[in-house]
Amino acid sequence: MVDDKSSRIVGDSTTSSVPIVPNISSNRLHVIIAGLWLCLFLSALDTTIVTTALIKISSDFDALEQATWLITAYLLTYNSFLMITAKLSDVWGLKSLLLLCASVFLIFSMACGGAQTMTQLIVFRAFQGIGGSGLYSLTFVCIMKMIVPEKIGFYSGVISSVFALANLLGPLLGGIIADRASWRWIFFMNGPIIGIAMAMLFFSMPAFDDGRTNLQRIQQLDIYGGILSVCWHIPLIFAFQEVGVSHSWGSGIVIGPLVAGIALMVLFGLYEFWITSREQRAAIFPIHFLRNTPMALTLLSQFLLGSAFYVVFVQLPQRFQGVNFTSAERAGILLLPATVVTPIGAMASGLAVKKAPVEIILVCSTAIVCVGTGLLGSLPTYSRLWPGLYGYEIIAGIALGLASPPYFVLVATSIQEKDIAVGTGALNMVRTLGGCVAVAICSAIHREHLDKKLSDFLSPEEIRGMQSSTSTIARLPADVRDRVGIVFGGSYNRQFQVTLAFTGLNVVVAVILAMVRKRSGLFGLTPKRKEGNEFMEAKDGHAYSVATSVYMASAIERPMGTSSEEEKTIGEEHLEVAKHVHTIENLPDPDAGLSEEERAAHDKALLRKLDLRLIPWLSFLYLISFLDRTNIGNAKVDGLQEDLNMTNSQYNSSLTIFFVSYSVFEPLTNVLLKKLRPSIFLPLIMIWWGICMTCMGLVHNYAGLMTARWWLGCAEAGLFPGVNYYLSCWYKRSEFGIRAAIFFSAAALAGSFGGLLAAGIAQMGGVGGKPGWAWIFILEGLATIFVGIASYWMVHDFPAEATFLSPDDRARVLRRLRADKQASAAHEDFPNKTLMFSIIYMGADGSLYAFSLFLPSILAGMGYTSTTANLLSVPPYAVAAVVTVLVGYIADRTQQRGYCNMGVSLFGIVGFAMLLGSGNPNVQYAGTFLGAIGIYPTIANTISWAANNVEGVYKRGVTLGCVIGWGNINGVVSSNIYRSRDKPRYFLGHGVVLAYLTLWLLGGSIVTRFLLAWENKKRRQGARDVWIEGKSEKEIEEMGDQRPDFLYTL
Repeated sequence: MVDDKSSRIVGDSTTSSVPIVPNISSNRLHVIIAGLWLCLFLSALDTTIVTTALIKISSDFDALEQATWLITAYLLTYNSFLMITAKLSDVWGLKSLLLLCASVFLIFSMACGGAQTMTQLIVFRAFQGIGGSGLYSLTFVCIMKMIVPEKIGFYSGVISSVFALANLLGPLLGGIIADRASWRWIFFMNGPIIGIAMAMLFFSMPAFDDGRTNLQRIQQLDIYGGILSVCWHIPLIFAFQEVGVSHSWGSGIVIGPLVAGIALMVLFGLYEFWITSREQRAAIFPIHFLRNTPMALTLLSQFLLGSAFYVVFVQLPQRFQGVNFTSAERAGILLLPATVVTPIGAMASGLAVKKAPVEIILVCSTAIVCVGTGLLGSLPTYSRLWPGLYGYEIIAGIALGLASPPYFVLVATSIQEKDIAVGTGALNMVRTLGGCVAVAICSAIHREHLDKKLSDFLSPEEIRGMQSSTSTIARLPADVRDRVGIVFGGSYNRQFQVTLAFTGLNVVVAVILAMVRKRSGLFGLTPKRKEGNEFMEAKDGHAYSVATSVYMASAIERPMGTSSEEEKTIGEEHLEVAKHVHTIENLPDPDAGLSEEERAAHDKALLRKLDLRLIPWLSFLYLISFLDRTNIGNAKVDGLQEDLNMTNSQYNSSLTIFFVSYSVFEPLTNVLLKKLRPSIFLPLIMIWWGICMTCMGLVHNYAGLMTARWWLGCAEAGLFPGVNYYLSCWYKRSEFGIRAAIFFSAAALAGSFGGLLAAGIAQMGGVGGKPGWAWIFILEGLATIFVGIASYWMVHDFPAEATFLSPDDRARVLRRLRADKQASAAHEDFPNKTLMFSIIYMGADGSLYAFSLFLPSILAGMGYTSTTANLLSVPPYAVAAVVTVLVGYIADRTQQRGYCNMGVSLFGIVGFAMLLGSGNPNVQYAGTFLGAIGIYPTIANTISWAANNVEGVYKRGVTLGCVIGWGNINGVVSSNIYRSRDKPRYFLGHGVVLAYLTLWLLGGSIVTRFLLAWENKKRRQGARDVWIEGKSEKEIEEMGDQRPDFLYTL
């Protein structure tokens, strides 16, 4: 290894497993690194350089149907020999095998350049792949053996830069050489470059010796495993390649190799499993990787990512030539947006790994890969280049770059130290294998699609000529050529749509991987942190630090890989922990002996910590929720109703059905929240409604919209009551209001932000053949899915399990709730006050939905265009958001929530009276401000009021579910009161909202406050003491808010 001061390789003579090598000067080391860089550059370059020259090469040989075999053959052997070459270096020596692989690469590069038939070229490419595979794997082995750990990151970064350069230059060089010289120089140019690299390594690179004899090395080699590791790939890829080229799925020439490949793969796995029991043999593929769940999922995810990577960079250049009729050089230039941003994404991801958990980066990046692949599958099929193509390329390219670095961190933190080299080789193997499989499948799809579609207007002779060479397309009449381009475009779109299935599955795998790593205590670990901790080895190959073990114990989870006896012991320990964590009475006081000032300081710091961790993300979730709930109003003014051919009653029905399903499911959601935990329940429903929202942008008729709206209501039912109940489990009653107000202010911000967003997105009308209103749903739905996935890590569970709190802070939170009389009530009855709060909330919520759903229509009725109406809806919502927070603060400080409701409702009554009584647009617009001020603050304030007056977390959850559910069912009424025939004045709608505000919100608040004040007076006078006569202290405690000493918030 390289010493920091002398820049020489050092070794430990006392350990036979550590190589003993001569000293190396700094200059000599730099020559070695340069030689390795050139070797790896050529190895990577030859995976991409032929992509833009495929059409030209195959046309010269009249063998267009075999074009993709030039890539598949190289990748097949390249992938198959990655792991075995690393093992063989232990037998023949690292330097000797590296030079041998370079020689193989040189010889067969020259042979490829001189090939006289397509068959010869494919065979030579296969042998070239063997050499390239050795150059790839052995370069990284050299780095590991020559560089000290603290320098490996830097030198690996230098070496890895070749991939960015190869991805950038490969397609471009391939196109230029094919168009301006001969495609043969693509292979001939490897000669002088690899020759220079071999000379540099031959004279400067030391021989590595581990002290073992050749016989000992051979005895430790897994020869049969190596042979099997190579053999099982070939028949599988051959079967995929033949499908759609000249044979069907039922053909014996497809079924035979497919079965043989699967059988060899199973045999390879069984053999590797057997050989691991023989200590004198080192398995080619450590079978315990598959028993290690995080590692197995990482390999599967890399396989799926590899499919997308190779399809994008192999099929896109062919698409440019076959659909847009560009030259090979032009195809390489058109691919530049993707190739340029891929290394940028990789570097950004590498930096982000230091700041954020690698699992979150992987989930987000794979999701963007999925979006990018889907966009490439929706490209127009006409011959003219569509400008949006470049944006799609950038999205796909940067996503592929972002997704690549996390895998190496995941491998390094999922397996034992001694397996990291083999694990890295396995990671590269599955990546290229995924590319091989995907390219072969795409080739089969392409051939099958062309045979089916071209036969409609071309003769069999013309089709065969076109399959042999695309140059025949240029000789076709213009109208026929355009039709051929459309067929080719449809084929490539199908290929990307199939790849979309791979990328979509990868998102699911990435999410599962993150969950598994979180449960295993590996979440957020990096190799640097791993080196800094004392690690323990688990039975399934996991590595756990002492800190990780403490985390898992505090989270009350069982480490993966423990035996049943260990599990029993751990379970007993966790049971004991749970008794102390979940039983408030047994919690010790962490602030015992402190003064009141010191206790107050701890309390203030705790509140600040809770606020920063809980409130911002929850508010963001509700902003997304309300945005998705009400954006149909923005879509309506942009033409939704007309494009779907809906009548006015049908449009109102599509609004109504949301509130039906929302109200039906809402009372049940808090029970599910308690059972599933917030970190599971909230992300699940968000992903669910994000999918529903995206589907709303894809519907073509009234029935489709109704279906999507029904399921959207089911999915969104759990967020608002769930979060309010959730917050009441963290904060005292006097602290809850302002937090609930901040949370609900997101609804007003959603209206404000939604108007701006809708006005901008609507300008995308025509993109992908979809109207602007459809893109409003699609983009906002996809954003919701991403946020939902991220919420798994951003949402924390209840105080007793909060990992971001120290044990002392957890105790403080629970003791604060205990001191606030928030004990668990034994009787979950349905008290009269629940009915009263439901009436108040009915007045608030019925007004809210009428206002938020129809404000754009109300403004459009004043004479404004759709875009202007969306923009003018922003200021009223912004003002309402500010007032909502202000009212929440005042209500918390004064504890007079009833008076706050009464006061702001008067503003709303005045505002809707102005809308009802004046025809002046300026007066009406001013009325919308007062209307928003009179509605939005009362929502959060009423929920806080109800939560303050119910004791017991379960009872509070059910009560809030009932109150909110009853209030939301009034959305059915709100959806049908603003009728198109009533515009522009909407007398019916304004009148009903005015009645809601006056009778239910204002009147209900007056009556409820009077009744609660009267009950408090009775309790202070001792009139309710008879309720506790003859009861034990425990029975009195279980009465909850029915205890005589419990005073209601007014």
